[in-house]
Amino acid sequence: MSAMNAGAMNAASAVAIERQVHEIAKELRCLVCQNESVADSQADLARDLRNEIRRLLRASKTDEQIREYLVDRYGDRVLYAPPWRPATWLLWLGPGLMVAGVMVWFFRTVGCASRGAVDGDSDGKYDHAHERERDSTPHAVPKQATSVSTRWVVVGVCAVVAGALCATAWLRSRYAVDTHGGPPSTLPNALPGTSKNTDAPHTREDAAQWAAIARAHKAAGRWAEAKHAYAHAVNTAYPEADWLVDYADLLVVMEGNAVGDQALALIHQALRIDPQHPIALMIAGVAAYQRAQYAMAVEKWEKLLPRLPNDLPQKKELQILIQQARKKSPIGIKAKN
Repeated sequence: MSAMNAGAMNAASAVAIERQVHEIAKELRCLVCQNESVADSQADLARDLRNEIRRLLRASKTDEQIREYLVDRYGDRVLYAPPWRPATWLLWLGPGLMVAGVMVWFFRTVGCASRGAVDGDSDGKYDHAHERERDSTPHAVPKQATSVSTRWVVVGVCAVVAGALCATAWLRSRYAVDTHGGPPSTLPNALPGTSKNTDAPHTREDAAQWAAIARAHKAAGRWAEAKHAYAHAVNTAYPEADWLVDYADLLVVMEGNAVGDQALALIHQALRIDPQHPIALMIAGVAAYQRAQYAMAVEKWEKLLPRLPNDLPQKKELQILIQQARKKSPIGIKAKN
């Protein structure tokens, strides 16, 4: 029984690692594709990076340590959110400076033209003979041509400004910087409403911040702080399945890989929100197996099996667990065709 529990938890751990690999990889840029994340890209380099992340996670490295390792190896360009430093100032300020420069040039040009027109009008009655003589020279520019030229200047300036503004918006969305800042342990004090009754349900925004804090604590190995933050995160009318599963997974780890009643209740709540959640299905199967509910374990794991990548070694482990659970079931369970 203990060997089977260990095998089931190994499979659950493998699924959890795959999910963590995806979370880290989606924050990294594929250096081959450029416009795709490492999580989405099918390039050989992206595949190698995912394998490297997987190796580091199995070596008990935290998310932050993995990012630092990859930045040291490939530079800031591997991050979708490069840090604010002199090397990236042009990235952030370039479009804004372009807009400012074009606007200064435009207003100076228009201002000079306006002053010239005012000076011409201030002369009052001018010599029409001189005007005819000036208009007859080869260098004279018709007023209509001047008007057309000015119109095209305005159109060009508007186009440049619009393009610069679009570039600014694109860069801000592409390279958004985390505005929380500081270590995770300092964030809870900044959450809105936390100085009030903390037992009251949180808003969705507060709960999302608590979940982010909990994940940071969990990744850093601060389990007690993570448990406290997850308790806040799920204390809302609209918890996300991921928060519930992460909380349950933390409780399982803290209880020596035993799926206790509190963890199982969280898993059941997550499956009501997302019946196909892979980690929830895995842990639900483990919980059923540990309680000798083998038919239930098979049901949960067979829902999970098609969702696992074929090249994942732990998929074969899960298939073996399903077969053994079928044999242990007193009523007998036939394999699905």
